[in-house]
Amino acid sequence: MAYKIVVTKTFSKNVLTVYNYLQSEWHQKIADEFIVILLKHIQGISNTPGIGSPAKKTAVRKLLITPHNKLYYRINSQSIVLLTLFDTRKHPNKNRYE
Repeated sequence: MAYKIVVTKTFSKNVLTVYNYLQSEWHQKIADEFIVILLKHIQGISNTPGIGSPAKKTAVRKLLITPHNKLYYRINSQSIVLLTLFDTRKHPNKNRYE
């Protein structure tokens, strides 16, 4: 049984930021490929929630999406809550889940 996916405002904002950056600095095709990769990983989390490794913060898991982006999520009884998409090039102190 696949878990229901719940998206937070922070996650949506972060995805939009990355998408707009890729679109403006690289190319539309690269931005679209990023979304396809992200959706495949989200589908994988929905089907197998334990694929991500535990983050330092309790009950939060992380999954590397691209070399520059980590997805942080929480598993609830019937759903997966996508918390944030963190740019790994940012200073580690800005990551509240590690």
